[in-house]
This record gives sequence, structure tokens and C-alpha cells, in this order.
Amino acid sequence: LSLFYNSLTGSIPSELGLLINLDILRLPYNVLTGLIPSEMGLLPKLEHAYIYCMHGLSGSIPSEFGLLAQLIELELYDNGNLGGLIPSEFGSLSNLRVLALGHNYYLTGSIPTQLGLLSSNLHVLGLEQTQLSGTIPTELGALKSLGYLDLERTRLSGSIPSELGALGNLVELEISSSSFLEGTLPSELGQLTNLQKLFVHNLPEVTGSMPSEFGLLSSVNTIWLYNTPLISGSIPTELGALDNLVYIWSSNVGITGSIPSEFGLLSSTLGEMYLYDLSGLSGTIPTELGNLRLDYLWLNNNALTGPVPYCST
Repeated sequence: LSLFYNSLTGSIPSELGLLINLDILRLPYNVLTGLIPSEMGLLPKLEHAYIYCMHGLSGSIPSEFGLLAQLIELELYDNGNLGGLIPSEFGSLSNLRVLALGHNYYLTGSIPTQLGLLSSNLHVLGLEQTQLSGTIPTELGALKSLGYLDLERTRLSGSIPSELGALGNLVELEISSSSFLEGTLPSELGQLTNLQKLFVHNLPEVTGSMPSEFGLLSSVNTIWLYNTPLISGSIPTELGALDNLVYIWSSNVGITGSIPSEFGLLSSTLGEMYLYDLSGLSGTIPTELGNLRLDYLWLNNNALTGPVPYCST
């Protein structure tokens, strides 16, 4: 049943729960309002539910969705006034591959530890831009199939669990824009050898240094670490081994020392380097940076001295 982009108004009818052979439901980009009917949990064959971008929806996510044993995709993001808790019953959805609940600004409570039971199939977990609080469950480290984890702009607190380093299939990790997370960046994140994009920024209470183990992220092409002022120490020279790195951004952090000359080894890949507003970054600009084929190089507002290297390319 595909009804998206139809300017439909009114509420989602509870009678949809009578469509016992329904396997796909698409409702996005309408003007529907009111509650999501709990009767939708009575659809035994439903595999794909797309209910997003409808800012008039309100109430909470029905716990009855936890009865949808065949469900593969549940996309409930960007639904205006939809709030309440994430049902712990979702932990029984053993076929679920996509759980997208982001941009629901009234979604509250904690991340259910039961989501860690979805270890066989869950590939996408999007919980960004919500009011979720509490700690990041260590149980998420059991999600061996997870490829995408987004926890941007929440009220989560505590430390970033080292167990996330067990997510061997993770391709993109975003843990950013949270004023309540604290502790250090786990060195275990360096075990994520399939990771391509790492976003850890706007974390004002996170401390420690940038782990040298980040130099083991052999697939990574993007690292954003900025506006996290309590991060200190030097830039790991091991980052010069990241021969897939295209984009690195670090600003407004407490990094000290010099720019590693090893960055000059990234001549075939690195296109954008932003190392600015780092008052502790000192020394000269390594001549090896002249080997890079950069499109953008920002080194402003640092304590660097000496000449600008000649660019050989």
C-alpha cells in the first residue's frame, strides 16, 4: 500500500490493522495527524513500514509494533510531535534491519538495552536529534551486523562504551553534539577496520587524547573531531597510515605539538585538511605536506611558525 506524496489529511485509520496480508506500507510526506494506531501491530506479514516526514503525528510509538515478527524496515523519523519512549518490545524484532527514529524531538527515555538482542540483522540504527537520555547501552556492542549508528544531538550521558569497538561491520559512526557525554574516546574504536566515516565532535565534556589506535582505521575516509575542547595531547603520527583518508577536520580542541610529517604520506588520497583554531598547535609546517594534492588546507589561528612549504603538485 503506497500512499506517499498525496497530501492526505486526517488520521491514520485503525482499520489498517485489518489488512492481514499487507507487507509494505508507505505513508511519507502526507499531512496526516494524530496517533499511530496500535492496531498496526496486528499485521502479521508486514515487512516494511515507512511512516516519516509527517509533522502532524503525535503520541508515542505503539509498543504493539514489537509484535511485527516479519518486520525488516521501520522508518519513523522526522515526525514532528511523535514522542514517548522507544518500546523495549522492539528487541523481539529479530528480522529488523533498519530502525530509523531520528529527528523526533519529543522522543524521550533511554535506549532500550533489548536492542542489543537484534544482533543478527540490524544494519541501521538512527536515533539522532532526539531527547533520548541515560547512557549508551553496552549491549549495542553485540550488534554484529550494524553498519550505521547515529547518536547525534541527544541528551545521552556517561561515557562512550568501549564495546562499540566490537562492531566490526560498522561503516559510519556519529556520536556528536551532546553536552552530557563524558570520559575519553575509547581506543577500542580503532578496531573498526570497516569504518569509513567517524564523526565525534561538539562533545564539551569528553577528555583525554585522540587515540593512536585511530591509525588502524584502514578504511576510514573522513574524521571529524572538533569543538571538543578538553581533548588534549598531540595528533597521532599513526594517522599517516590511513591511506584512504580524504577529509580530516579538527578545530577548537586542546591538541598540542606539531603537525605530523607523516601526513605527507597521504598524497594519493587526502583532499581536505582543516586544522585551525588550535592554539596549542606549534612548530613549522612539515615540508612533506607539499606532496599532498589538497583541494583545501586551513591552518589559521594556530601557533605555527616558519615558511609555507613549496607544493610539488
